Amino acid sequence: MLGSLAAQKREVADKRELYLLIQTGEGGMVLQCPPDDGLVVRQFAMAINAYARDVDANDVERAAIAASSRSIIARIEGDTSDLDEARDAKEAVAQDPAHLEAIRDARAEMFALEAGSPQSD
Repeated sequence: MLGSLAAQKREVADKRELYLLIQTGEGGMVLQCPPDDGLVVRQFAMAINAYARDVDANDVERAAIAASSRSIIARIEGDTSDLDEARDAKEAVAQDPAHLEAIRDARAEMFALEAGSPQSD
């Protein structure tokens, strides 16, 4: 009887477990992986973490560029001196009697030319 018990193989149950946990700002997930793939799973997790650090750094840089751009746009929108100068110059020309007379003369000449009778001075 002892011989039959000694000849039996003992089965060893592999109870190892390997999980990959991935977390995002919106939630996360847990993936069960084959226990023998521990090295590959850890390398994959490291790659995800490295990428996440790069994304965070890019987000910080992107936010700084956006803030700088908003500042430049606000400064440009706030500086209307060139536009104000141009409006003032236009208004001055529009109210100048010499210019108004020249405009009237040019219009009269244009209408005369369109009608087919040249204007004489």
